[in-house]
Amino acid sequence: RAPRARWVRLTAAGMAVAVVLNALLVPGRPLGAVPHASVEGLRLGLLLALRLAGAAVAVHGLAAAWPGERAADELARLLAPLERLRVPVREARAVLALALRFAPLLGRESARIARVQDLRAGGPPRGFRERFTRRRAVLVPVMVGSIERAERVGLALEARHHRLRGPVPRTE
Repeated sequence: RAPRARWVRLTAAGMAVAVVLNALLVPGRPLGAVPHASVEGLRLGLLLALRLAGAAVAVHGLAAAWPGERAADELARLLAPLERLRVPVREARAVLALALRFAPLLGRESARIARVQDLRAGGPPRGFRERFTRRRAVLVPVMVGSIERAERVGLALEARHHRLRGPVPRTE
């Protein structure tokens, strides 16, 4: 239940950022007493937030309907005719399957590193600035771990002869 609540909070935060940035950055008629904000920007921000909400609901629905590998297989099946145009559908399917398999692992690893950093700092973060600083500090260990894991997975795939084909030579 906690990952779903976090997903909802992140989506809501993204929508709020979209509305605020559009209101402040899109030129137009002034929006009351708020400096630099415009009515047009607010309207476009709300439209973008609605689009983000629709995309988030669609992705969540697809994830529930097609768990992991089935989604990659179905997408590869639908895009198979593009292989005649030399679009690397099989390779894209392999990359998508790996991404779907490792995304939850990266999420759990990020949460674990964040908990360890909170314990090392003496308790949970107090205030937005401290929370942002600590979460930003999580990025480096997670990226290093991700790169190391990607290297191990690549070596394992190569050892099992799952090499991706090189570029196809052009014949003219």
